[in-house]
Amino acid sequence: MLHKTKAIVLSSIPYSESNIISKLFTEQAGLGTYMVRGVRKHNDRTKAAHFQPLRVIEIETQNNKKSSLQTVKTSCQLLNSDGINCDIVKTSIAIFMSEVINLSIREETVNRPLFDFLLDSIRQLEQADSKRLAEFHIRFLIDFAGKLGFSPMDNYNEQQTVFNPVSGCFVSQSQDKDSFSVEQSRLLHAFLGEESHSSLNVCASRAERNMLLDGLVLFYRIHITNNREIKSRNVLSTILH
Repeated sequence: MLHKTKAIVLSSIPYSESNIISKLFTEQAGLGTYMVRGVRKHNDRTKAAHFQPLRVIEIETQNNKKSSLQTVKTSCQLLNSDGINCDIVKTSIAIFMSEVINLSIREETVNRPLFDFLLDSIRQLEQADSKRLAEFHIRFLIDFAGKLGFSPMDNYNEQQTVFNPVSGCFVSQSQDKDSFSVEQSRLLHAFLGEESHSSLNVCASRAERNMLLDGLVLFYRIHITNNREIKSRNVLSTILH
């Protein structure tokens, strides 16, 4: 039986001379691994472009209950990605986002709210002015963690000024080597609060953004990515001014 669903491409790897295997997060079936046949042939480059990271596509699949690897029969692009593909800043953010999503989603279950959040995030990235994206990745990490059920608790006050990434809340003093600095904690609180919805940037410099990003990557390693490193964060830190 054939099934149609919207899908977000997370990663693709070559499989034989003409095929690829793609990891997709779909609207109707959640996370899955799919065989896409013939896309590496010279006469089918358009279809191959559908399976680049963070592309939003519609696929028709042939489900095989005897195999965990399903086959994509047809695909079409649902969201124009020219704005991302032609802009080095947006491309770098997209690579970072796809790696984070890849490391974070492991359950093969339907999750419409999460799918809708990711779809909306990709749309925002596509439509945004690249000069106003300096903090996009930080906002994405914080909001995505919330969708996964690991949102940092915003209990910041005059007495509790240090964020502990292990407990996920603010405490009165540094408790171990993983605790955020006071400045990292202040910045995180600003993003968690109403300031994060302002059109103005929260961080005053690239150094502050990178400092907070380091802390959030640590938070993800503890709670979400099973201690796996987010490798693209170094490139992102260099690209974003």
